[in-house]
Amino acid sequence: MFDFEKLKDHPELLDNVHKELKSNKEFVLECVSVNPLCINYIDVSLHKDYDIAKTVIINDPSAYSYLQNDEIRKDKEIAKIALLIDGLSLRYLTEELRDDEELVAIAMAQNPMCFIFASGRIKFFHFEGLDKTKLHIHLDKKGFYTFRLPTGKMSSTQEKLFKNLHILENPSWFLSLVFWIEFKFNQLLNFFQKD
Repeated sequence: MFDFEKLKDHPELLDNVHKELKSNKEFVLECVSVNPLCINYIDVSLHKDYDIAKTVIINDPSAYSYLQNDEIRKDKEIAKIALLIDGLSLRYLTEELRDDEELVAIAMAQNPMCFIFASGRIKFFHFEGLDKTKLHIHLDKKGFYTFRLPTGKMSSTQEKLFKNLHILENPSWFLSLVFWIEFKFNQLLNFFQKD
């Protein structure tokens, strides 16, 4: 009888397990349920198994980076599971999935700070407020982020807020914070307006 509890701290114990067990789906499902890092020690044939990948992600969304099968790594449903649990898992997705607007929206709904991991094409925000406009963020040739509205003009409030961001080498963290504060403020405002 195998002691699965030992896998919590030592997934490498699977190295000493017979190959037949490491290719047994039920056994592997139990192992990755205890410790998702066990996926690194299972038989290669099971790396393409959807149920095993799903169990790994449910138990630890950051273990997405350990999924070795390209077909599984590109699976949108597996990515959704990871993002619903932890939006910051967006950083582990393939470039193609980080360019999927639906997945980025799911991730940002779970954790607005994850936008910095979205593809360059979809790094934009919807700011509630004065003009209901989109603020586009672009990485220029010098490695600086530039900000512009589709009209090319900013309201005075927006101008004050973003006036000096061009001097920051990477203002993503600041914008993430601003977005998160605004998101929480709007939630609070909506809560009190319901009464």
